[in-house]
Amino acid sequence: MDLGAMDANLVGPMIIHHPSPGDPWYEPSICELHTTAGLFFPIFRSTEGGWHPAFRIPLYFIGLVWLFLGVAIISDIFMSAIEHITSREKIVYLEKGGKMRRFHVKVWNYTVANLTLMALGSSAPEILLSMIELLLINQFYSGKLGPSTIVGSAAFNLFMITPVCIMAIPSPELRIIKDTGVFSVTATFSILAYIWMLIVLLVITPNVVDIIEGAITLLLFPVLVGLAFVVDKGWQPKLMARKVLASEMEKEEPEMYCSRAELVAEQIRKIREANPEPTEEELNALVALEVKKRVPRSRAPEPFGG
Repeated sequence: MDLGAMDANLVGPMIIHHPSPGDPWYEPSICELHTTAGLFFPIFRSTEGGWHPAFRIPLYFIGLVWLFLGVAIISDIFMSAIEHITSREKIVYLEKGGKMRRFHVKVWNYTVANLTLMALGSSAPEILLSMIELLLINQFYSGKLGPSTIVGSAAFNLFMITPVCIMAIPSPELRIIKDTGVFSVTATFSILAYIWMLIVLLVITPNVVDIIEGAITLLLFPVLVGLAFVVDKGWQPKLMARKVLASEMEKEEPEMYCSRAELVAEQIRKIREANPEPTEEELNALVALEVKKRVPRSRAPEPFGG
């Protein structure tokens, strides 16, 4: 036996073998005849494979919708719990205009909450599915679900959701990004993530992700959160929290940090300046509309309620 040839074969390129029906480890798909391979489907087990597609397509479509509804309900509950955590406020007293005023300040930084808990809540289903496939089914080998789900979701958000949001704005109107610094950081990391994946999978270790590369990829996330937090604070991370808080009160919309009563009173004053004699119904509607504009929209709608 030529040991050199054997060693060359061992270290040579890995040949991917696609199992065929004759292989002992072959697992038929749920659409094939006489199969019971699926977790939920086929519902009628081995006899279902012989049905006409006109019967099986509606059956599988109903099952798919049922699974989507289940994921949506669980995700909404998860997001509601996260928003309950991030909505926690504390009361601080600061001197403003020669007198002490009371302000309601969120315990969580809004940027950090969006990049951590909110992102985790919205992406939890696909993350869990990918982890189950990777750890329990494929024994740390990539499958059909994991890479395409994660990368495809991010690519769809970048190349489809963003243009649709831009096109949805009526032609005469304009929308601006309030915090361009944080947006620049997150947009840069979104592009760099694809570049880093290409370098890992095509240059450093082709078709393999080792432990060091995985650790570096994971450590890039706290780097992203830290940079976004520093940019959100105006590049002044060493200032005392009280000074930073006081500077935030001087921003364009200080009513965001005031009590609800002060916010409503301020909106009533502005409405009366524009319209000295509004009716009670008009005043209530305008105040509710203005207050609603200043409250961040929830990402956890009620199930079946939009």
